Amino acid sequence: MINCQEPGVLGIVAEYNPFHNGHLYQMREAVKITGCQAVVCAMSGNFVQRGQAALIDKWERAGIAIDCGADLVIEIPVFCCLSNAGIYAKGGVSLLNSLGMVTHLAFGSESGDSGKLKEIAELLERYEVEISEKTGTLSRNGMSWPAARSEAFSQVTGSEYQLPSDSNDILALEYIRTVNQLESRLKIVPVKRVGPGYNDTADSDPGNIFQSATGIRKLLAEGENTGKFVPPASEKRIFQITPEELRQRENRYFDLLRYKILMSDEAVFAKLPDGGEGIGNRLKKAVRSAESIEELIGLTKSRRYTYTHVSRLLMELLVETDRKMKDPAYIRVLAMNSRGRKLLKDSVKNGRNTLPVITNVNKTLRRLDESDENDRKIRYQLMTEVRGTDVYNLITGRELYKNSDRVRSLVPAR
Repeated sequence: MINCQEPGVLGIVAEYNPFHNGHLYQMREAVKITGCQAVVCAMSGNFVQRGQAALIDKWERAGIAIDCGADLVIEIPVFCCLSNAGIYAKGGVSLLNSLGMVTHLAFGSESGDSGKLKEIAELLERYEVEISEKTGTLSRNGMSWPAARSEAFSQVTGSEYQLPSDSNDILALEYIRTVNQLESRLKIVPVKRVGPGYNDTADSDPGNIFQSATGIRKLLAEGENTGKFVPPASEKRIFQITPEELRQRENRYFDLLRYKILMSDEAVFAKLPDGGEGIGNRLKKAVRSAESIEELIGLTKSRRYTYTHVSRLLMELLVETDRKMKDPAYIRVLAMNSRGRKLLKDSVKNGRNTLPVITNVNKTLRRLDESDENDRKIRYQLMTEVRGTDVYNLITGRELYKNSDRVRSLVPAR
């Protein structure tokens, strides 16, 4: 068991889409294991890694996280959220590390085996080039990319371990790799997952209080009650979301996508993080016959381009993320309570933070110096975030001005 010799700060990377009982269990269990006195969450913004608009906006989800035990919630930039597991994990972990006060990193894990996860992560790092080359060869010979990578790992490393296929363990490996790459002192705290897996649907056991986020979203789309699977803070918000609203969101999204695909040339697709190699042409052909997002993705995906890959690329296209954005340039605060405020103030006062802290977008944009390379990087990422929130508001049918990133500010302490 890991124990803090002095009060520690627990870090968690999460989407909370929506915040459910499994998330609450993970947070409480990690606090119990470590003895940490505070919790900081690096949370996805308005878009999540599967290339979808979040069920509830980032401000509300941050407030729910505070209600459920977090002390400070910071935003993972949209370009990280709409990327593969490696970039997403690196963005979240590096932000927590840059605060200069987080001591432990907790994450859900199907296996809960830290020794196994660390060994696999080390092998992935040591043989990264060889695994990548072998994956490419196997993929070109007809294997799907996930299967090719798993086979490449086994062939190249000769390890007795199989590369995990479960979502939480896949992310866990990337969290550990990032901690190693940063040479961070963050202590790794895997918390074994309880209840259904990430992609599992509703469990028929009437006594079960755990359900995956995927299962909860499916229940909402079917008009079913989700109350027993989420804490009261989540239930107060998501019970308002109706199947009709979700259908309207999908219709708006599809209309935006069709216009953007038709108006974009191959050069636009090529600069997207998940673009290139003719996928733009596949989309342009598919969009003329597809009658839904599901059909559009189905007509575009292939062995090389998985469903999730295409889904992410579509949202990248609307938000206009590009390959130039690699690492977060700032720490954006979404919500905090009095303890979180004190932690953040002490970190900044003592110079422990390695990235600038942003609580107000307009004030930050006004003070940035265009002649400074780092300021230009901050502006570029902030404006991408502003644009992303505008797209989110169009998809969800919300007022653009009132919900703009230029207008919204910290969630009030509760």
